[in-house]
Amino acid sequence: MKKFSLLTPLELDKDLALVIEYRINHVTIYSLGGLDQEFVKVLRKYVST
Repeated sequence: MKKFSLLTPLELDKDLALVIEYRINHVTIYSLGGLDQEFVKVLRKYVST
């Protein structure tokens, strides 16, 4: 089965950096196919605790 994603981990990182820059409080990320470790690594950079 071919791996398919609408954006790369690098593009996700850039998008989330803009979220921080524009002070957006919440985002929703849909991933019906699951997240691989590359995407999880990017998401962990931006998770607030």
